[in-house]
This record gives sequence, C-alpha cells and structure tokens, in this order.
Amino acid sequence: MLNTPNNWPWLSGYSYYLTITNTSPNAESFSFTMSLPGNLSPFAFIAPTSVTANAPNPSVQVVWGVANKGVASASGNWYDTVWFSTNGVLDANSIDVGNFWVYNQTVPVGGSYWQTNNVNLPMSANGNYTLFVQVDAGNYIYEANLGDKVSAGVSGTFTLTPPDLIPVSVVAPATVTTTQPNPTIQVVWGVTNQGSGAALGGWYDRVWFSTNGVLDTSSIDLGDFYFNQGVPAGGNYSQTNSVTLPISLGGSYNYTLFVQVDIYNGYMNQTRAITSRHRFRGR
Repeated sequence: MLNTPNNWPWLSGYSYYLTITNTSPNAESFSFTMSLPGNLSPFAFIAPTSVTANAPNPSVQVVWGVANKGVASASGNWYDTVWFSTNGVLDANSIDVGNFWVYNQTVPVGGSYWQTNNVNLPMSANGNYTLFVQVDAGNYIYEANLGDKVSAGVSGTFTLTPPDLIPVSVVAPATVTTTQPNPTIQVVWGVTNQGSGAALGGWYDRVWFSTNGVLDTSSIDLGDFYFNQGVPAGGNYSQTNSVTLPISLGGSYNYTLFVQVDIYNGYMNQTRAITSRHRFRGR
C-alpha cells in the first residue's frame, strides 16, 4: 500500500514517525529511501479582462505557465483545472469550467510547461467574473507544497450584445386562383436587426399557413428557409422563396400566412411573426 510516494498519507508541513516491526525469529535487513518531492506551481495565468459577445456562454482562450519549484522532478499524469468565480475568490461557489490533462510529462527541477486552452464562461447576462487555474487539481503528483497550486485570479467583465431579429414585411399574392390543388406561390419577407449586436449567419425563418387568422397549434408549417449571412445592428435582409399552399379545390375562402424569424431561437429572439392575409379561389 505504501510502495509509491502518492500512496503515503502525508501532508506538507507535518512531522511523522515510521515504526518497523520484525515479526520473524531472524534478523532482517531493512532499507528506506525517501523520495524527494517536486513542487508544481503556476507562475503565469493569462485570460481576457473584457469579453463582448452576441450570445451567452462565450468561449475564451486562457494560457498558463507552471514551474517546478521542488527539489526533484515531477513526473506522471495530472490535470490542471480552470475555475470561474463571480465573487472574486476561489470557493465552494466557484465553477469548474475545464480540466486539462498533462500526460506522461516530466518537469525537471526549475523546469516549466505551458498550456493553452479554451473555456466557456457560464454567463447569460452582463457581469463581472474572475478566473483561476489550479495546478494538479487532483493531487496526482507527490509535491512538497500544496499551498501554492492556485494562480492569482484574472478578473474581467462580460458584455452581452445580442441581436434582435424582427420581421417587418411579408408579401405574397393577394388572391390565388387555380384549377389544381396545393398551388405553389412566391413569398417575400424582410427582417431587421434592432438589437445591439450583429447576428452572424446561420438560422432558419419559417412560413406558416393558417385558416383561422392566428398562429396556433392548428397552423401548418410550409417550410424552413436558411439564412447564412451576417446582419449588423440596424441592418436588414430579405428572403424570397416558394411555398406550397395545403389547399384543395372547392369554393373560395381566406387564409393567412405568417413568417416567423429565427425559428430555432439561435439568438434567443422572442417568437415573433408578421402576417399576410390572402384569398383563395378554387375552380
């Protein structure tokens, strides 16, 4: 049980006594070699002090350097942990935002290593944060000092500048007259970004069909249409697409089309739709 340094139940700064008992009737030789400890300690931690993003939980890059201040090499496998705090200290309320392994590494006395990784800040609104890095967070390495394994904190501010996509117009034929069921028509809609940040391309707008004049559970999805261009704050875009109306022949009646922007809420826009009312005549 005590054949490797990490299995010895010792803590730095304490005194211990080792007792050896020979239970055999004969004299036995005994030798004891005390391993010398390494001492991994962070000497640098670099993280952004100001983050602006148009979506919550932004990814940021962090870099840290670790030196071996001990009297022997530190070798083996261990992981460093990056911690997120909103109160400026590393405590029970802090959040582990990433464990980063160091595999089969040997850090000689006076040697060092660097790590560069990305972490996500768990923030959904404007606010302040502090990041820390803890070296060998799982205590895998036999070390001389367990009190210098946490870096100084790097504090920063997060500013959320979300876009806000709003449909402002939709145009479709006012009257559809056909001798065939399920006619195809062209629909054009315009959208503006009234938010404080840019919307980066990659969302779907949806066209809905309704026969009761409202967008509800009885409305029919006529198609999702992908838009993959950026729209700056105050900017706008338009889409032109064809949809098939789920209409059978027999008489005349009214229907309503709705256009809903960013249907999957990639930018957490409120569910908004703009309407266009029309009349169908079947012959």
